[in-house]
Amino acid sequence: MAAPSSNYQLYGLKIGFPPGGLMRNKQMKFNDYGITVKEAVQIITNKQGMQNPDSYTLQITYSDEPSTINTSSGNIGSNNSSGNTPLNGSIGMGPPPPSASIGGGDNGINSSIGSSSNSDLKKSTSSGIVNISSGNIGSVSTRRLKWMDDNEKLISYPLGAHDVVIELKKKYQLIKVYDGKQTMNLIVDIAKPLSDLMDLVSCKFKLRSTSDCKLFTYGKEINLNSNIKNLNIDTSLPFILRDNNDPSALSLESIQWDNGNGFFVGGNGGIGGIGSDDDADDINNNLSVPAKSIINPVREGYLKKQDKKKSWKTRYFKLTDKYLYWYKSPTAIKASGMIICKDYHIKLVQSTHSKEVKLEITPKHMIAGATTIIHYIKFENEQELKQWTVLPIVIEPSNDGGSNNSSSSSTTSTTTSTSSGYQSNTIGKKIFGVPIEKTVSGNNEIPSVVLQTIDYIEKKAMDTVGIFRLSGSVLTIEQWKAKYDKGEKVDLFQEVDPHAVAGLLKLYLRELPDPLLTYEKYDNFIAAQSIDDFPSRIKLIKHLVKSLPPVNYSVLSYLMAFVGKVATHSAANKMQVHNLSTVFGPNLIKDRQDSGDYGGNVQVLVEDTPIINALALSLIRDYQYIFTDKEIPEQKILAKALYEYAGANDDGSNPEDDKDLLFPKGATIKVTQQGTDGWWTGEYQGKQGKFPASYVEILPHSPSTLLRTKSNSNLTKKKKFMLEMESTKTKNQEIEKNIKQLEITKKELESTINDLENEKASLENDPTIKAMMSLLANAKTNKDIAMIPKNIDVLFQRFEEYKASHEALATTKTTLIDEYEQFNNNPKKRLDTKEKEQIQQKYDNLSTIIDKSQKIRSKSINSKKIINDDLVELKKIFSL
Repeated sequence: MAAPSSNYQLYGLKIGFPPGGLMRNKQMKFNDYGITVKEAVQIITNKQGMQNPDSYTLQITYSDEPSTINTSSGNIGSNNSSGNTPLNGSIGMGPPPPSASIGGGDNGINSSIGSSSNSDLKKSTSSGIVNISSGNIGSVSTRRLKWMDDNEKLISYPLGAHDVVIELKKKYQLIKVYDGKQTMNLIVDIAKPLSDLMDLVSCKFKLRSTSDCKLFTYGKEINLNSNIKNLNIDTSLPFILRDNNDPSALSLESIQWDNGNGFFVGGNGGIGGIGSDDDADDINNNLSVPAKSIINPVREGYLKKQDKKKSWKTRYFKLTDKYLYWYKSPTAIKASGMIICKDYHIKLVQSTHSKEVKLEITPKHMIAGATTIIHYIKFENEQELKQWTVLPIVIEPSNDGGSNNSSSSSTTSTTTSTSSGYQSNTIGKKIFGVPIEKTVSGNNEIPSVVLQTIDYIEKKAMDTVGIFRLSGSVLTIEQWKAKYDKGEKVDLFQEVDPHAVAGLLKLYLRELPDPLLTYEKYDNFIAAQSIDDFPSRIKLIKHLVKSLPPVNYSVLSYLMAFVGKVATHSAANKMQVHNLSTVFGPNLIKDRQDSGDYGGNVQVLVEDTPIINALALSLIRDYQYIFTDKEIPEQKILAKALYEYAGANDDGSNPEDDKDLLFPKGATIKVTQQGTDGWWTGEYQGKQGKFPASYVEILPHSPSTLLRTKSNSNLTKKKKFMLEMESTKTKNQEIEKNIKQLEITKKELESTINDLENEKASLENDPTIKAMMSLLANAKTNKDIAMIPKNIDVLFQRFEEYKASHEALATTKTTLIDEYEQFNNNPKKRLDTKEKEQIQQKYDNLSTIIDKSQKIRSKSINSKKIINDDLVELKKIFSL
């Protein structure tokens, strides 16, 4: 293995994350590159706070060293780089011989597919590394791909190769399966055999049997006994499903594989050629072709191209004998996009400027449901266009049959393509699938189909149950659509099904090539709706709505006012505001689809749908604030004082805006700012100032405010939901553990009870025990024995009295001894009358106590004797 570059050890590796996360790429450094791939996944997910690391794996992609090529003669150079050359002939390269296949056994890999001759890849599967880019289109800087083994060490992969990206991939991948007629998106586990996938394929494509069905990718049959990870299959490429017993099945010979860029199907239908919008970041688009590596192109120079946001950007174009590349600059190391000229329709379209000329470039083959990228290139004048009109660029005649060389005759009509691949007629008549600004004329700011459908529903269907929610007849809707597109006079009041008219309005909005809220402002609207603060959210939405094109704004305002009226009839039509927002949300705004990232599109759709519905809810419910000049109410945050705050010592040096806000306990304070340093500012009784945040408690929102906030915290709700689910899962585990322990304890107690029951039964049957129980029963009837407890109580009482008398006698004795010693030590002292009386009194008291003690002692002796007699009698009874 060649020694890897130390750059990644200094600066870390570029980590790619699945779509829908907070970021697409991040530079990350590991303390030890000798860890396993599974440990690397754990570190990456922990740093990003991602849940369930076991559901992820890693995929490495990198580029070869570039070398010089020549395209002018049609002979393309080959990759002769050394030192870091990946495996040759692996999945994703040029078409192999017909006998080549993927997998082992009879479908084993021949010497040209997946050979493990690469010294730079210490550990690799039998299928080698996927070669993403082409080796015959003018570039030798190829992009390589490899699924990484969880148990292999990170350092065993070419981390020091050129332009390395470690992709964090989900183990469940979304793949595209195409049978020549339709395309299905399926979820597959990359670690499970593909034979499991065939059951789902059979269900989706309604196959009678899968025994004669086979899957192909990049012209090679897939071994269904293996899995995607072991076969190292690039899941971004479509899978071809072919039934050998079906004479109409897709012929592999009709597929033209484009060396990793995708494929094209001859005849009717198929997946269109893959181009790229500007700034596309897709390794599968074969864009790793440095501009300087294309030597002697047919044409090159600066032209203007329309980007995703429909703004014109200057790009540097290079035309070869087959391909048209465009770059951000003549020195760019990666193309912004490319097309294969022979697989595209190239036509002139109308330009707003009299001298400018525009070309529209659309794929020749498209399939329903697949996203189609249309390219527009602008030339300053006809002379510049003529310079570029050389093979392989062939400009096709426009629909009106005009000459290609005359901009005035060839640009009288404009053709457009919807995402479903339908190619429209002249815009002058067509309404559906046409930019909304093209469907209005004169002083009319609302398209006729919108006006007429709304007029019909307002007059005939406001109380119809489920209006806009229930579907109308598809055939009826298509018939009305055809009438509008043909320019016929339409009278919707002849229609008896109001749901068909409502469906016609939804269809028009859904088929707009650019949604009413526009692709360009999608991210801005999503971000605005995600703001929790109601005034800030509505202000930003209002600003974005006002920035829409005039026609879009007029239609949106007219439509939302109408939908609000429909909601007022909810008692009859059962369509409340939230129901209508769910219906109209996806028709008002949607994100532009990325043709190379099907899984990302689905994930983004799932995550953004609640926000889209909430945005539609805001447009309907808060119509007065967004579309009129009604003042947006400020959201008041009130707090209750938990303690009295008397403020700090103020010597008068503090500025006016740094004064303390004084308030008593229980006061209601209006919070104007919540600081992050523990100090808030607020207002109380007309005075403003700062106070400690710990002294107050935020009061709950009012019902109206809570209603507005409820639909705008989807992201927070999702996070809270996941945390609650995790907490619930942990609690359930603890409960299950306790239940198991209780079950064990229960069994032990039941066993002990059984033992005691058995022992009790044994004792009851013992003759000795029976005799003793009989004696005890007889003893209970003996009066003398029955008096024992009472006599014992009397004895204890007498003992307490004796003890008290004894203690008093001891105290008197001590006193007399002390006095006697004092008298004895002073024999000359004569006692006066008072002292004699005191001594006599003490003597009398002592005599009384002694007499009392003797009586008590006599009684105790008698009680003791009685008890002893009773005990002797009891002993005799038990000795029998």
